[in-house]
Amino acid sequence: MVRRLIDLSRPISHMMPVANPHVNQVPAFWHRLTHESERGTHKHSDISFQIRDFLIGEHVGTHVDALCHFTPSPDAPAIADMELEWFFADAICVDVSHITPLSFIEVDDLKVAVAKTGLTVKPGSTFLYFQDYYARQDQPNWLHEFAGLTGDATHWLADQGVKNIGCETASIDCSTAMPKDANPSFPAHRACRDRGIINTENLANLDKVVGKAFTYIGLPLPLVGGTGSPIRAVALLEDA
Repeated sequence: MVRRLIDLSRPISHMMPVANPHVNQVPAFWHRLTHESERGTHKHSDISFQIRDFLIGEHVGTHVDALCHFTPSPDAPAIADMELEWFFADAICVDVSHITPLSFIEVDDLKVAVAKTGLTVKPGSTFLYFQDYYARQDQPNWLHEFAGLTGDATHWLADQGVKNIGCETASIDCSTAMPKDANPSFPAHRACRDRGIINTENLANLDKVVGKAFTYIGLPLPLVGGTGSPIRAVALLEDA
C-alpha cells in the first residue's frame, strides 16, 4: 500500500484577488527584517534573518468556517474551541462540473454525482464537490460567479451524516445568493447553521481527487474567538 498526499490548498500571495472583497481582507505581506538590513548587526556572528509580517482575513484563501461564523447563538463555538475531529475525516469528491456558474446544485445533482463514483457518503465524513472552477480563470468575472448548493441539497448532505462540505469557490452558496438583497439568501449556509455542520471553501486541485475516497485533513489555526481560519488542506490517498 502506497500512501500519498495531494495538496488541496491555494497559495496565499501578496494582494491576491479575493472573491467578495467587501467582506474578505485582501492579504498583504511586508518585510520587517531582511538579510540586507540585518547584515553585520550581530557582533560575534555572520548570521542574519529575514522576517515578514502579514495581514489577512479569517476567510481568505483555502479556509474553514467556524460554527460561530453563521450561528448567532453564544454557544456556537469559535474555531479554537472546535475539536480537531471536525477537520480530519473520511471523504469523497464528486463531479458537478456540468452545473453552470450562477446556477444551483440540487439534491438530484448530488445523488447522480455520488452514484457515478460508486462510493458511499459515510456518517461523520467530509464531502467535496468539483466544479472545474479554475478552468475559467481567463473568463471575465470568473472569480465572482459560481454555482452553489440549494438549501435542500445541503440538508440532504446533513441527512447522510456529512459534517464538513468543501468546494473550490468562495462559498458553498451560489454567488447569486450572496448579495444583501438576494432571494434566496445564503440557503446553504443557513442549512449548515440549522444542522450544525461546517464548510470549507476555496479548495484547489480537486481534479486530482474527484471520484475518489480518501482521508481529508484541513487543520485550522487555533485562533481564539476565530470565526474561521486559513488552512493547509490535503487529501491522503492509499493506492494499492
